[in-house]
Amino acid sequence: MRLVSPERVVQRAVFESDDPLYAGTMTMTWHLAAAGDGTEVTVTATDVPAGIDQEVHEAGIASSLANLASYVEGTL
Repeated sequence: MRLVSPERVVQRAVFESDDPLYAGTMTMTWHLAAAGDGTEVTVTATDVPAGIDQEVHEAGIASSLANLASYVEGTL
């Protein structure tokens, strides 16, 4: 993981699998930007293994962002 303060976090996730459709290294970049009195967070993912369904992956990222918001807002 690499942190570029205060605007970007870059993570690499390694998927190990005997099935090449699910193996590989995905890079996720979390962009942080001031937005009013809060922070806007956007996520991009590159090199996602082909076997990972895009809709399921997007739902997972949305869930992670919702959990982050709950944590930061103190409701988790």
